[in-house]
Amino acid sequence: MLMVGQERFDEADVFFNKSISFINTKKYPEKIAEVQNQQALMLIVQKKYKEAEKLIQKNYDLHAKAQNIDGMALSLELYANSLWKRNKYYSTTKKAKKASELYKKTNNISGLLESMFLGAQALLRSKKEDDAEIILREIIDIGKKDAGCFYLANAYNLLGIIYVQKKDLRRAKGLFQQSLDLEQRSVRNQAIATDYANIGFIEMRCGNTDEACKNLNTALN
Repeated sequence: MLMVGQERFDEADVFFNKSISFINTKKYPEKIAEVQNQQALMLIVQKKYKEAEKLIQKNYDLHAKAQNIDGMALSLELYANSLWKRNKYYSTTKKAKKASELYKKTNNISGLLESMFLGAQALLRSKKEDDAEIILREIIDIGKKDAGCFYLANAYNLLGIIYVQKKDLRRAKGLFQQSLDLEQRSVRNQAIATDYANIGFIEMRCGNTDEACKNLNTALN
């Protein structure tokens, strides 16, 4: 995976295949699938989406045979991500929902929230704002108790975008502010800049030029 992060894909593939060579295929099919899911992720990074999806389906079947629910869920989440990259929003929603249902069974909060968020994004792109809002509010409810590795600010930010589209700028600003508060605690500078820019956009739409400039300048800095 380090090689993938450095875009040294050929070397990464060699290491993945070496890893697979140490695994007893008959005894541990789910271990093979785990490594191959990393290979599928590499293919997604390389924009080889259809090739990735073919491998992911194979991995899902291996995990299902081994009754490895988390592995099945991850396979579906990867599949949803690949479909998202191909702008297949309806199919993304279906795969993400199935992944969420499986993550719930194992109480994998990080996986659950990530897959739910991906589904909400796909619904928003499909112009199903109300359905996306329902999922985002569920994410926030769960995340307030335990967000796992998921950045809860993402849900507030996307919910803010929905309210911008609904032209309810007051509520949108409040949601962007909640996102900003969370991002500042985590010191995620790029996300902080985005939130300030969104708030600046709201202030501009409301005719508050001074506040707009203040927030946009903060975003730039």
